[in-house]
Amino acid sequence: MKLIQIAESFIEKIRTAYKEDVSLVVVMGSYVFDEIHDRSDLDMFFVPKTDRGYKLGFTFIIDEIGFDLWPISWERLEGIAHHQERITSILTDGKILYFATPEDLMRFQELKNSASE
Repeated sequence: MKLIQIAESFIEKIRTAYKEDVSLVVVMGSYVFDEIHDRSDLDMFFVPKTDRGYKLGFTFIIDEIGFDLWPISWERLEGIAHHQERITSILTDGKILYFATPEDLMRFQELKNSASE
């Protein structure tokens, strides 16, 4: 199964079963830069809205390829945007695959802009 198919399957699951639980999903790494190769992994994070949403995270390996999806709070993203952690690239380089509301999208874009300063 290709990375894009796995990402699309995950997004479809959110739309149908977790739309009230997840604010947005962001993908990073080779997927974003269109540098996918045979051993590319899939790294995504999501912002949960509920406790149920937090439980959605997973990590697994198929055919020696890693798949990671982890929850990260809006509060932590705000700290990252203000350079409290040295991982601003998850904001500046990440590509949004899903957002629940226009407000969620705008909030992420504002954090991305702050992280770029």
